Amino acid sequence: MKELFVRAGLNQTEAEVIMFLMQRGAARGSSIARGTGIKRPTVYTVLYNLERLGLIAAQRDKGVTLFSARSAQQVPAILGNRARRELGNTLEAIGLLEEEVKKIPQGPLIIPGGLEVETIRGQRDVYAWLVSNLGSCAYDSIFNPQKALVGPLKQAALELLQQSAVAQFKVREIVVGGPLAAWWRAQIVNPNHQLKEADAASQVSTDFNLCNGTVCMINYEHGDEMAILIRQKQYFTTMEGIFEMLWKRL
Repeated sequence: MKELFVRAGLNQTEAEVIMFLMQRGAARGSSIARGTGIKRPTVYTVLYNLERLGLIAAQRDKGVTLFSARSAQQVPAILGNRARRELGNTLEAIGLLEEEVKKIPQGPLIIPGGLEVETIRGQRDVYAWLVSNLGSCAYDSIFNPQKALVGPLKQAALELLQQSAVAQFKVREIVVGGPLAAWWRAQIVNPNHQLKEADAASQVSTDFNLCNGTVCMINYEHGDEMAILIRQKQYFTTMEGIFEMLWKRL
């Protein structure tokens, strides 16, 4: 369960403390420190952060403070809401960055805080990145085949499936239903390649790929094909959590 908390956006120490409280019930900070082996100053910092996130509650009475986790039903919902807010903020920032990134030479842009953003422009280079990177590792993806599998990309996609069939990496894809979704499913040979379909009414126009610690978003507008690569551990973990949530709902 600890790994799931980390994938949902908490750090290792926060995950240990929230698990302790969910399993043991209300406790003082000193008891949490003894029970987890985490230093007391660190425990209180973590408790402050978890309380700020709404994951735990603090009951203070006559100089004694007891901390308790929210209900088992509330904790996943709180983390889900947090992930959606962070995704919205990040996508808004990416939208603003797109125009700025176009003004600089192609290559990585390091943003304070460790967020690395790189753009790849042009149909040939975008497709080459897809085949080279998605063909060399396990990955998760969300895309609309009706918009993505057109022109040269259809052949590039077949090349990707051929590599996947040999390497047999674990692949999970959420695709928008439609004629090309059915065609795509029929081409899959890799036994570790899983596919789920979203409603055909879903408005998905940009690929969303997760591989090798990179979040890749690709726009397939003809004549303006562009991939935006984002590398930052916490952001990647957040996007993994969102994908997991969507995957389980389908």
